[in-house]
Amino acid sequence: MNEYFLKLYRYNDWANHTVLKLLERGQVTDEYTLKNFSHVLNAQFIWFRRIASHANDYKIWDMLSYEKMHQSIATANILWMDYLAQVTPEEFAREITYTNSAGDTFHNVVQDCIAHQVNHATYHRAQVAKALRDIGVLPINTDYITYCRLTDR
Repeated sequence: MNEYFLKLYRYNDWANHTVLKLLERGQVTDEYTLKNFSHVLNAQFIWFRRIASHANDYKIWDMLSYEKMHQSIATANILWMDYLAQVTPEEFAREITYTNSAGDTFHNVVQDCIAHQVNHATYHRAQVAKALRDIGVLPINTDYITYCRLTDR
């Protein structure tokens, strides 16, 4: 199980770097696009903190500068990869209780939260791709299978 999630998070890191490079190359300043991509990056820390039972000081919709995006991607990748390398079957099955940004309380097992974080990022990167297309920037394919084709050779 660990190796599967490690691969998913390597994909997530690759996809985030790929999008950030495109945003910078295109000198994108569109607020909707940057806010959605910032949301992807902020959520990585929020989910990690929920699982680790740490207080959250991240705002889910805060827009990050390009410099802060680079820092966030690098830091989140280290946190998640270190965690996933040592997670146990008992940890995957552990139930957590957390409150979302709307103030609603939920209970989920860690494994589902880990999977959700990557799926959530993929969903919002697709919104970023659509927004880029709308402003005349050709998006890059960040599909999981594209990543597999590049790395599984």
